[in-house]
Amino acid sequence: MTLRLGEMKSIFRALTQRTVGVREPMPFKKNLFVRNGKALVAIEKSSHPIDARVKAAVDMMGGIHKVIKKGDTVLLKPNFVFPQPPPCTTAPDFLTAVIKLCYEAGASRVAVGESAAYWVDTESTMKKLDVIQSIQKAGAEIIYFDQGKWIDVALNTPLIKKVSFPESAFQFDKIIFLPNLKTHHLARFTMSLKLAYGFLSQRYRTAQLHFLHLEKKIAEVNTAIHPDLIIIDARQCFVTGGPAEGDIEKPNLILASGDRIAIDAVGVKILQRYQAKNKLIYENPFQYEQIKHAAELGLGVASWKAIKKVE
Repeated sequence: MTLRLGEMKSIFRALTQRTVGVREPMPFKKNLFVRNGKALVAIEKSSHPIDARVKAAVDMMGGIHKVIKKGDTVLLKPNFVFPQPPPCTTAPDFLTAVIKLCYEAGASRVAVGESAAYWVDTESTMKKLDVIQSIQKAGAEIIYFDQGKWIDVALNTPLIKKVSFPESAFQFDKIIFLPNLKTHHLARFTMSLKLAYGFLSQRYRTAQLHFLHLEKKIAEVNTAIHPDLIIIDARQCFVTGGPAEGDIEKPNLILASGDRIAIDAVGVKILQRYQAKNKLIYENPFQYEQIKHAAELGLGVASWKAIKKVE
């Protein structure tokens, strides 16, 4: 196998990686998007331009100002896992729509932070996807996590004692997760909970976290960092395979919530609408270990009854 320059750089960084210290997990953030004690999940179905759709999805829950205040710094976590087009990766028009929404809310700084999968170099991946210019044109900076400093986060969860996260991920006032809607050949599905793996350093994306008890480990990684808002581009999705490729369907939806578990549960039900060969074998999303264990860890709602869909 011939390795490209970007891959060689990524492997070298992984092998020589050092952490700058140890910190506690980020304090849990209260979900600000609730109604009558239930976590809201917005389901936007229009055919309007994407800027209007993203804003409308958040407005359905009370608006972006519930999260972002004037002067806030905002970190956006998209999905540029491999150099493959959407729905494998984040669509540029969707990402720039969120950047604009943050600035309209008064953000003083918006950054897009990402680390591609395994040996894949993030900067090279984003260059191949031709997304860098659109991000910068929208006024956001780019943080390649795999090129920066790492810090160990002490989790002390049942399966994971610590993980290595980018130090920069903890330096923002607000965090917004921007997952895609996809099945996953190992984890069954990949949405907001699985997106947290994109913060992990390369040495924590090896077999120790990606195989045995993967679904439970996904939940435990999420105890390290907490988003203020999640927006899912569900205009198209993988209903087989994933995360890199699979059969594509087009729900043509934009989802939004302040609760990772709630939005993933709704996302699972959307994926289940399609007759496809995948690992979504349980009707109740709370039977899947990603969601079940995340609820046990107190990361969000604990049952389907605690979710309120707004459409």
